Amino acid sequence: MILLGCRPNPELAALPGVDDHEGAAAEAPSLEAFADAMDPGPQARLTEDLPPWMFEMLGLRAEPTEPPAVLLKRSARAQADVDVMAKEGLPDDTAIFMAIRATARSLVMAEQAAAEGPLDGDTLARLERVYSVVDVPLLASDRSTFGQIISLFARQAAAEGKGPADAAQYQQLAGVVQRAIRAAGPLHRHTVAELIRNHPDHEGVPTALLAAANARRGTQDDWPVPAAKVAVRRRGDAATGPEQLSLARVCYAALDLACGDAALEAAGDAEHVDAVKELGALATRIVALEGEPGFDAQLERARAQLALGRHFAAKSEFEALRASAPDDARPVAGLARLAIETELDFIRAAEIIDGAGPLENADEDFYELAIGSRATAALTVFMPRAAAGELDQMGDELHALLERMQRDAAGYAALGNPDGRFLQTVFDVTGVLLAQYEGEGKVSLSAIPDLTARIAALQSKIPNHGHSYRLLMSASLFEPDRGRAVAATGTRAPEGDAHDELAARRARALCDLAVTWSDGALAEQCLQASRDLPRSPLALGLQADALVTTVQLTGKVSWLKVGQAYEAALDDDMTPEDARALNNVAMALWEMGNLDTAVEAWTLSAQLAEEFGGVPQLNLLVARSPEGSPQAIAALEGLMTEDRKPAVRIAAMAWLATWTKGKKAKATAEKALAEAIAEEAKTGMRPTPPDPHSGLLLEGTLQASFGYAVKDGLQIQLDASGLPWAFMAPPR
Repeated sequence: MILLGCRPNPELAALPGVDDHEGAAAEAPSLEAFADAMDPGPQARLTEDLPPWMFEMLGLRAEPTEPPAVLLKRSARAQADVDVMAKEGLPDDTAIFMAIRATARSLVMAEQAAAEGPLDGDTLARLERVYSVVDVPLLASDRSTFGQIISLFARQAAAEGKGPADAAQYQQLAGVVQRAIRAAGPLHRHTVAELIRNHPDHEGVPTALLAAANARRGTQDDWPVPAAKVAVRRRGDAATGPEQLSLARVCYAALDLACGDAALEAAGDAEHVDAVKELGALATRIVALEGEPGFDAQLERARAQLALGRHFAAKSEFEALRASAPDDARPVAGLARLAIETELDFIRAAEIIDGAGPLENADEDFYELAIGSRATAALTVFMPRAAAGELDQMGDELHALLERMQRDAAGYAALGNPDGRFLQTVFDVTGVLLAQYEGEGKVSLSAIPDLTARIAALQSKIPNHGHSYRLLMSASLFEPDRGRAVAATGTRAPEGDAHDELAARRARALCDLAVTWSDGALAEQCLQASRDLPRSPLALGLQADALVTTVQLTGKVSWLKVGQAYEAALDDDMTPEDARALNNVAMALWEMGNLDTAVEAWTLSAQLAEEFGGVPQLNLLVARSPEGSPQAIAALEGLMTEDRKPAVRIAAMAWLATWTKGKKAKATAEKALAEAIAEEAKTGMRPTPPDPHSGLLLEGTLQASFGYAVKDGLQIQLDASGLPWAFMAPPR
């Protein structure tokens, strides 16, 4: 079935149907027709005119020394590495960087092979595979948030001493990547056209046809469905479930229900079959609603068009609805979401909503989109300005943004959505912090006297809301009144699917408070709460932290149990996240008399630690240095002045005051320690300053995700906690 609303292409009118295959000879004319229909003409290679430093950033040479065949194989291996990474997940910035780098290497080597050798079928097929990865129209806009990924790539490369050396090179890299993304689609289609024209019998033709059809599904092009059918038919009995699902996606996007249903049935129980069934249901509903009168039926159809990826059709229908009901919020939301789904342009989405004026009939979908897109757009606009030191000039804009967000949250809450109530409180607290900054030039959660009371009141109104519970546990850490802080942690974790995770969050808050207030009783409560949790990686790590907190503050558990708990929680592969656990394991080994192994663990911890390397360094120093030796004093003075963490500097100063000889020198060291502690207390980050005699300091953690995701809607994650590092504490 030809895509509705499109003019038929006479070159495709006589293409064979899905069941009239008569061999490769009969397919040749149709392949030529596909090539003519999809080919935008010759395109420049993506890596033409790259400066040498960009090749070096990828670990490659601008002038390759290997033959084309080797380059093709290396390109395929690099892309296979990306496939493995994607399947295993990309949990952090480092993993994302590695995937981007491997993708770039694969692309560069494929284009180098094409430049150095014959443009045969194997080379074209390899080029098609690398271009298919970057043929993502969603990322091609200049205002797309894909620029953030480019920034990540550049920052990581710079951290490794490679890549951009200055702002000019960074801008050059950003421009190259953005141009490559914009050019990838036409180049991909031209490469597929060249492959099927010149090498119609190559084994890569079906894969290329299917990839090109998928990249253009839901557009006004009329060739994707017949091309996808031919691709799967050429596979014959060897067609895989994923290939059948790809065909089904293309067919459903064109509202060819019979083709989609047949392909879906042929896919069997392939992975992602349920997601494609949902697409089939959307396509079926769109067809059923054709010609149905009434605003609601037309709105449902427009939303289904958008969800199916039929963006051109969705835009036309939302615009018609907007014209017929200019004060209705729902078509406005549809057009705003269209800006996100077609160009990942959150700024444009927010502009569409803000430019619409007063609206009626706002539903939960509208408020999710309004709040989430505006928040994401604000990050894109304000964060670079704040980093450039322009925060003082942004006051009026921030107030206007916050007022709009507060109105949206109020509307969202009025519909009975607990997220709306939660966001009302968050935005109210944000307003207090903004006023603090304008008045004092800094912000402090501890300086909000009713912070815990506000969050506790919120949590009592929406007791089963996980976000509000996490926020209550976080607020307790900044509460200057110890009694109110402890009372907050007495709130039971909500029941439901997230109960165990939230119960662990409560136990973590108890450990945080134990360190903050140097309170052994709270440490014991944390330990008991951690032992009550079902066994899981989260519970194992928490129990180890609870044990080290308890032993440092009370001495009531054995260091053997501490070491065993951390060993159970550690993964086989050492990562920077393990540096803290290694440090704490080393403390246990030291306390049990195993100095050599403790030194090895502390040394490795110091190498892996990204920010808190001063803790294992301090432990090594105290463990290996003769008390009061000139070398030890000099090393302590180095930590005092050079370490970036105030708590580490204060701990080093406490040891220096302990080791210093002479009454006058000792008094001077103790005075400096007291002044440092008092100065740290002024920051307001915590209700109490670090205690250098507790043997514990906290690594603050923040999980913050507030914005809008294309697939999942409004995203909220706001949680702050701490992780304990153990160090050798000087005697009081």
